[in-house]
Amino acid sequence: MVGLGRHPRVDGPAGRLKASVAWLGRTVDDRSALDLVRWLGMVLEGERLNRAGLVPIPPAA
Repeated sequence: MVGLGRHPRVDGPAGRLKASVAWLGRTVDDRSALDLVRWLGMVLEGERLNRAGLVPIPPAA
């Protein structure tokens, strides 16, 4: 099994994104390009916040 976004035949962020989306069972086409850009932006922002230690801890249930 290949980890999410770690397909051995792709290189660079765009290739890893396409591999991740394919792994999730979706295809990348013109209709979903904006959705992919939004999703990638959220992922990158989440990673940035996590690295900076700014991710809020959710309240206990």
